[in-house]
Amino acid sequence: PFYGIEGLKASERKNFSSFPGFKMPVKEIILDNSDKAAVYLTFEGKHTGTPFNGINPTGKFVKFSLMMLLKFKDNKIIEKRSHVDVNDIIKQIKK
Repeated sequence: PFYGIEGLKASERKNFSSFPGFKMPVKEIILDNSDKAAVYLTFEGKHTGTPFNGINPTGKFVKFSLMMLLKFKDNKIIEKRSHVDVNDIIKQIKK
């Protein structure tokens, strides 16, 4: 289980560490009447950290959108499904 935002960040650290100082503002949250939430975010950062998907840091700025479906139990995130276009990110850091 992911325990709150810190748990989610810990699980994604391998991706986030490629973009130190990144910003990930939430644009919209849609809640249903059960235990799920859909979250639309944008990610902005500079590729200056660890390699991303095998690509060494390029210093390029990336910006992309992503969607997450989060499932909760006892006010904790217990499941995360995310949708992001990794090929778009690779294109941005290689150009």
